[in-house]
Amino acid sequence: MVSNLFAAILSKRTLMTEKKVNFPKCVAVSAGKSVVIVANELNLSIFKPVWLCQFDILKPEELSEGILISPAAIQIPGPTFQLVILPNRLQMTFPSSDVDATTEPLNRVLGGILRALPHTPLVGLGMNLDFFVAPAAGNTFEEWNAEHFASKVAFGVCGGAETRPRFGSYFSMQVEGMRLKVDAKPVSGVQASPQVVKALEAASEWMHFGFNYHHDLDQNASTKHALELLSKWSAVVSHARSIVSQLPA
Repeated sequence: MVSNLFAAILSKRTLMTEKKVNFPKCVAVSAGKSVVIVANELNLSIFKPVWLCQFDILKPEELSEGILISPAAIQIPGPTFQLVILPNRLQMTFPSSDVDATTEPLNRVLGGILRALPHTPLVGLGMNLDFFVAPAAGNTFEEWNAEHFASKVAFGVCGGAETRPRFGSYFSMQVEGMRLKVDAKPVSGVQASPQVVKALEAASEWMHFGFNYHHDLDQNASTKHALELLSKWSAVVSHARSIVSQLPA
């Protein structure tokens, strides 16, 4: 009899798990991606447009009047990315949500710089992805936010629904040899790209999910280590998308 009761409870839990997996999808929009390589000290005088094109790091058509070159910073806006070089970092940002549109320029530009300057002292590498998430139509943000992001402690501290509380989440794990930190916060009135604003125009509030995959680089072979991590870009993007796709509506 005990075994039958246990089996019934287990079956009920299985059904509940299946229901959770089959929740309607929430509204999720990619809000940009970036890769940052932290360095001890970069010689900005090296990174002239002529040098970047000579080593096939940049294409001539990627150079525009919007280029900024100064002793303190270099900024090169391209049609599919923006390259920023500072004394302590290399950074590429991508507005596109298509990973195929980011892989080639990432490998060519950041990868090309690393291959051309193999002895550059590097410290760490980070991959960042941002998503805005809102509940499916018909669900209020307040109820959705409390149901899926409120802990008992947080809800108790806030004092109940009359205080109009909002809740967030944080978790961390090892992914592709890097440490992933995910920070989810409720936001409203955020300045975002036009495509993000349009996609979420029906929602007055949403959750901002910030993904940061990072790793300290091997100081004995930092450029080699950085290139190895760059090769995991597609896997990292897919992983972040898989997490967002599991969020219930």
